[in-house]
Amino acid sequence: MAKLSVIIPVYNGEKYLKESLDSVINQTFKDIEVICIDDKSTDNSLEILKEYAQKDKRIRIFEQEINKGAGPARNLGLDNAKGDYIMFLDPDDWYELTACEDAYNQITKYNNDFTYFNMYLFFENSGVIKVDDERLNLFKDNLDNPHINFRDLDSPFMSYGESWYKIYNRDFLNKNNIRFSCERFGEDNIFYIKSILCAKDVSILNKPLYYYRQRSDSTVSSAANYEDLLAVRKNVYKMVLQDGDAKFINFQIIGTYWSLVDWFRIWTEQDKTIEKDFYIKMREFFIELDKENDLKQIKNHINYKKLRKIIRSDWRAYCVQKFLKNIFSTEKKYFDYKKYKVIKFFGIKISITMEG
Repeated sequence: MAKLSVIIPVYNGEKYLKESLDSVINQTFKDIEVICIDDKSTDNSLEILKEYAQKDKRIRIFEQEINKGAGPARNLGLDNAKGDYIMFLDPDDWYELTACEDAYNQITKYNNDFTYFNMYLFFENSGVIKVDDERLNLFKDNLDNPHINFRDLDSPFMSYGESWYKIYNRDFLNKNNIRFSCERFGEDNIFYIKSILCAKDVSILNKPLYYYRQRSDSTVSSAANYEDLLAVRKNVYKMVLQDGDAKFINFQIIGTYWSLVDWFRIWTEQDKTIEKDFYIKMREFFIELDKENDLKQIKNHINYKKLRKIIRSDWRAYCVQKFLKNIFSTEKKYFDYKKYKVIKFFGIKISITMEG
């Protein structure tokens, strides 16, 4: 039985899959199994998996009968994993060659429920690689604490919900029935937040071990999944509400605000047909949160003025505000870690590179 299981959900990943698999099978830590779940790919992904499985017996392939999404694929991997510990890898990303060894040594040394590690951001368009300075920064006061209990933390650390920059104790996941949801987008969030609610002991390895590919086509393909994003955020809120920890409830609302507002901006720039429905449903959820909670308690962690504006403004009012903003507005944006000032005048956008 392997000490570590690496789970890779695969759907139409032929472009990057070999690079991803190579990074796993060439790990310095050899006592692993690689569980690949083909989610009914229509390209050559399955053929690539079979080719690699013939060369490396540590690779196990499972085939979905129909395309179900990354969440059910990962759950199938979890249900069949034999390793004492679990790591996740997406088929368009890759590991540092010491990733499994470093992560395994960290979690076994401190006997954690799960352990974070850092990542690199790889911007595909420019080829720029940067160490991510946001996710672990949420724990900046506890980076050297090998036995973190989330209940003791005072900073809002629930803003990100991805599963793949962590290593998990499999017994911890199974004992608490921690699994992914079935939505096509945001399926990590239920998994991550339930892990937080159940965990008693966590550590952080402040070392980048994972390369996260920033693809130019990823947001376009995801825009149709806005309803899944809303469903996930509502379900997570209910789960945290049931837990009853007031601090966690506030942290989750902060994460929900930024997630919905940011994805609304990104996706509606790509697909205008979803804008009305997305805005109405997002606003309804914010109104619900406002009725059930004192949102002034989190005003220093969100754009509180913008939130109040959304709550006050129905779709028609939003359209009027948007029209006026299109006449003239200025805003700051970031792309590939560069800062730009965007001036909009009668629909014409002018981007100016800023220092810093």
